[in-house]
Amino acid sequence: MRSTIITPNTWAADVYRFQNAKVGRIGCHVVAIEHAVARLAGGFKQPINRTEALDAVREVLETGCPPHFESARNFPGLVRAVTATLMKVWAADLDLEKCGAGSPQIEALCVIEQAVLTKFPPSMQRHGTLKAAALARLEHAQKVLGDVIIVGRTEMSPVWRDFIDALSSVVAVTWDAGPRSVPQWLKIPVVKSAATAAPRRYVSCADAAHEVLEALRWARGLIAGGKVKPEEIAICAAAPQAYDGAMSALSADSVLPVHFIHGRRAAETWDGQEVAALADVFLNGLSLQAFRRLASLAQGEAFKALPEGWKAVLPREASLTSPERWKSYLDQVKEWPGGISFAEKLMTIVAALAGEPETAAGVGRAMLGRRALAIWERALLEGPAEALITSIQNLATPDGTEGLTSIAWGSAAAIASVPRHYVWMLGLNAGSWPRGISEDPLLPAHLIDQVLLDPLPVVDADRRDFDTLLKTVAKEIVISRSRRDIEGRELGISPLWPLDEKVEELVKSAAPGCPISEAERLAGRIFEFKETPQGAAAGRTWRSWHQPEITAHDGMVRPGHPLVKAALGRPMSASTIKLILTDPIGWMFQEVLGLEEPEIEGEPFTLSALDFGKLVHAIIEFAMIDFATQGRKPGLAGATEPEIRTVIERSATVVSQDFEIEVPVPPRRLWAATVSRAMEMAALALLPGLLKTLEGQQSWAEIPFGKVGLPAVEGMPWDTSKPVTIAGVPVSGKVDRLDLAKDGKRARVVDWKTGRIPGDAEAWVIKGGEEVQRAIYASAAFQLLGVPEVEAGLAYLKGGAAGFVPLRDAAAALTLIETRLTAMRAAAEAGFLLPGPAAGSEYNPTAFALPGDAKERYLNEKALVTRAALGEAAAVWEDA
Repeated sequence: MRSTIITPNTWAADVYRFQNAKVGRIGCHVVAIEHAVARLAGGFKQPINRTEALDAVREVLETGCPPHFESARNFPGLVRAVTATLMKVWAADLDLEKCGAGSPQIEALCVIEQAVLTKFPPSMQRHGTLKAAALARLEHAQKVLGDVIIVGRTEMSPVWRDFIDALSSVVAVTWDAGPRSVPQWLKIPVVKSAATAAPRRYVSCADAAHEVLEALRWARGLIAGGKVKPEEIAICAAAPQAYDGAMSALSADSVLPVHFIHGRRAAETWDGQEVAALADVFLNGLSLQAFRRLASLAQGEAFKALPEGWKAVLPREASLTSPERWKSYLDQVKEWPGGISFAEKLMTIVAALAGEPETAAGVGRAMLGRRALAIWERALLEGPAEALITSIQNLATPDGTEGLTSIAWGSAAAIASVPRHYVWMLGLNAGSWPRGISEDPLLPAHLIDQVLLDPLPVVDADRRDFDTLLKTVAKEIVISRSRRDIEGRELGISPLWPLDEKVEELVKSAAPGCPISEAERLAGRIFEFKETPQGAAAGRTWRSWHQPEITAHDGMVRPGHPLVKAALGRPMSASTIKLILTDPIGWMFQEVLGLEEPEIEGEPFTLSALDFGKLVHAIIEFAMIDFATQGRKPGLAGATEPEIRTVIERSATVVSQDFEIEVPVPPRRLWAATVSRAMEMAALALLPGLLKTLEGQQSWAEIPFGKVGLPAVEGMPWDTSKPVTIAGVPVSGKVDRLDLAKDGKRARVVDWKTGRIPGDAEAWVIKGGEEVQRAIYASAAFQLLGVPEVEAGLAYLKGGAAGFVPLRDAAAALTLIETRLTAMRAAAEAGFLLPGPAAGSEYNPTAFALPGDAKERYLNEKALVTRAALGEAAAVWEDA
């Protein structure tokens, strides 16, 4: 016999269909009220759904927006707001034309409503129209619907109330309320049952995430007891979306089967990540990192058209933040995967990604796979392209977990419609449960009575759902609230929270009785964690960091370690000599273990000090090369100031273009100012005045030395392939600038500095190992030129404080470096690679490998034993 069950939501419909299948019931339809009405109305009619309404409203606002809303037409939330208002109007069965006399806003909404209704297919009708068609076919109700049972409800929208009354005159209509409250307007037969008396617990938690954690611990405890199945457990909140992030992360850690009734956030799925990656590049601008992420996820035809292995053409590091920079980079590529250039295809993708927001729909079709494209198009329905990232964050997709055999997580309304035996209710805080009443943004109270527009306000619904759960849960109810919000502010208590009940105050740091994951279990059982390999290693490390002696965790390795010996056997540069002298453990991290600091991606607001120095060096070097290519002899003595500035400007143009590709640079205006500063410093370096001109001076910049095994570079003052040694150690690098007198008896080597002259700079010799470049450059000049006199100095280029600080005695400084380097290398071979003074620097790239309190405690406490262990090698830290 045909019958119909009317449910309040799709979750309840799924449960009742499952129950029908279990008992083999045939001919029973389980539908929502609007679909039952549409079924009776016939002609394949269907109610208006939100997705179709969003699409229609968006089209109307784009093509025929009323003047009253023209100023807000491009606001991100207008499409959603208009759609929500119209859905309320239709659910309340209101006639806007009758309500809107004299109100420009309501009249404008009437215009939008009429235009929107024309966008739907003839079979899709608003609630009132559907109801009228169904009432005209009541005589067919017995055959179409049969006897009707309305379940899981405490209320119903006004538009359907007279339909229910009329339907009850031709078929048996029953309101199965159970212990729920019954609306006063109801005239049909009601089936009531006694309320349950499940035991209740009231719990106070630290914050919202702690509530979710405790709820999952409770659920695991029930399941682990062996008497409760996941499908008997539910966790709910008045508005579950606020808890979704914590629930998603913690349920994944717990490996418990948790079904999100309202769906998971689309951005948490693989397809959602593909969409988010495209939105990031499309709206936030091109960057290599963002492009790589998109390329690793995108399934669209544009990426499928690229050859296999195409990603090999992407650079490891580069600042590719505009189509122009991408084109400059691709023009330089010589070897293409597969041997055939696909630069044109790549540039087509890049150009599309750099397009205007109005091209978003086409970009999505080209870049995304089928499922990701559906999410992209839904996000474009929710709001304009400019708000894509926000829209994507608010979208939900089915979670793929079988809800009927899992723990149910969802809204209180959904759980109250089909209660389970064990329920945990989250968020009994003021303003959260029940939620507050808010006016409609487009039809506020001064325009229309909110009781007419929203006769079932959310505050009343939340109260009814709370009451329903208390009366219908059979075995156990746990009710929780948060003491503070995520920012630490104290939260009020919900008016539904009883003041005379005993409350358990739970603490986050307490050992859990039933942990949800292995990590939590070990955290709550320290004695057990200590027995694990990770725990034992952590304990040893912590104790070693606090002992007043040198241990393996302070950088002590076995003597003659092969990796250390291999690193010591490689040629050293000025920077590696500085590193091993000032921070031996840092040298081990970088030169022995190969640890590197990750490069910044995107567009920083300022260029780092290191990169700015490289920019200045590169402009000076290119300028010197430019002078040489003009047919000049290497030297600046005869160049005029206008000539030097012209060459510097030309050099800066070329260098900055290359820099934009290789290094993350600031936005265009800031970058132009940065290049301008670098040009001024380069001019200071090359113009007469900063450095006294030697007789018949010739000059070179960025001169390689010690490049053994490589072809000699032409045009240099020495053979760049010849070895240079210090204390028997091969040394290589580049001298920033070399000036050579005409008679070949005097030379000057310069190390550029882009800062101000420190007050004590003239007293420096090697400054505790920090300033070794001058002496090393002087050593290269002594060995490769054979000049008897070499002046070595630091040239500071900061405007207004520029100056040259020469080393008083380059030969003596070199002798000191040889002594200290020999001692430190011997300590390294002996296994003492310990923290030096530079380990406490805020610029230390390997500080993450040291204790968190290294600068405040660790380095100070270990200083004496470190110096004692290093012996003579530590004396470098006291050198001027």
